[in-house]
Amino acid sequence: MAAFTAATSRAEVLGAGNVGWERGTLFIATHRSERDVPLICSGLYLRAGLWRQRRSRLRYAARDDMFAPGFMAGFPPGLPPRLRRLLAGVSLERGLRQVRVHPLGSATTMRLGWALASAPPDARLAELLPADVHERIRAAAARAGRPQPATAAAALRGELADVLWEQLTVEQLAHPAFASAWRRRASEARGGLRELVDMLRLGEPVLLFPEGRPSSDGAVGPLRRGLGALVRRGQVRGLLPIGIAYDELTTGRRRAVLAIDPLIAAEGADSEEIALRAMRHALPLTCGQAAAARLLAAAEAGERRLPRSALERALAAAVEESRAEGRQMERSLLDARGRGERLSECLRALAAAGVLTPSGRGAVTLDAPRITAHPALRRAAREHASARER
Repeated sequence: MAAFTAATSRAEVLGAGNVGWERGTLFIATHRSERDVPLICSGLYLRAGLWRQRRSRLRYAARDDMFAPGFMAGFPPGLPPRLRRLLAGVSLERGLRQVRVHPLGSATTMRLGWALASAPPDARLAELLPADVHERIRAAAARAGRPQPATAAAALRGELADVLWEQLTVEQLAHPAFASAWRRRASEARGGLRELVDMLRLGEPVLLFPEGRPSSDGAVGPLRRGLGALVRRGQVRGLLPIGIAYDELTTGRRRAVLAIDPLIAAEGADSEEIALRAMRHALPLTCGQAAAARLLAAAEAGERRLPRSALERALAAAVEESRAEGRQMERSLLDARGRGERLSECLRALAAAGVLTPSGRGAVTLDAPRITAHPALRRAAREHASARER
């Protein structure tokens, strides 16, 4: 995990001294990317020194679909059909169990493939599924060059794994043919929660992503239901918030910042609200967040040209605000020279992406449509705003 993190990111760990194995502690982390677990594990064990702790190893709660055969066929986007077909039967369960990952399911959502596998093989897709879901299956089959599947059994093909891996709700999968699958989902969800409760009561350290899955737009939250019950029934005394930020507005490898905040009390009826506030506070400030927020505001206001000094002031103001609120930030932002170097790197990356053009006298010319449409820029701006929501 450390090698993977080093190969894909320029990572730094903040607040390593806040980590400990206090009994009754639940580690809660923001979920930014599928690369979070390698970053957290290598950061906690190597940078924060958890390898020195001999009493216990950290346990992880992860969504249950990671344990299902075919996870690697359906999860990564953009895989060619032949590779999806090869990976359709591969299971990660044995390896996940060995590193103490425990499945946690949902009683209200289910993978499309699981639902179809529980239905009668000859059940007609047009009758089982909403029209839009049925059409996505047909489109995936066309892209893979396969015949149009008409029944549940015919749709269970590795080449269609990206569609079969879609998470659907009770309302979308309301056909009576799926009733037994929903009962099984509810039972498994209760069992997974009981397992975590038992571990916490025994004093085992557990790391949980309360959001359930990576943020789609950079926002922190909402949290999945069940955290409050886990805190109460597991007799959790404290929450250790972990915030993760990836800065994509850079040249070269992206920057990854892992921030560990001090332990906070978890007692009280509003533990879910406490956890959400703590996770937002733990999200570290990056240069990309502050620059993206200022550039997006300028583009939406119709500004065509922006002095570099305006971006410098915005970054300095974000740093001072973070300091006042006790938030952590990437170390390079702590002094004026470091901020200037990081801002220059950010502007070079955005210029290479064609969203702005350096102009005379230390200013940049903005391409408003490209700025508002740039996914990494919009995500960074949303992340900056969400961290400050109350």
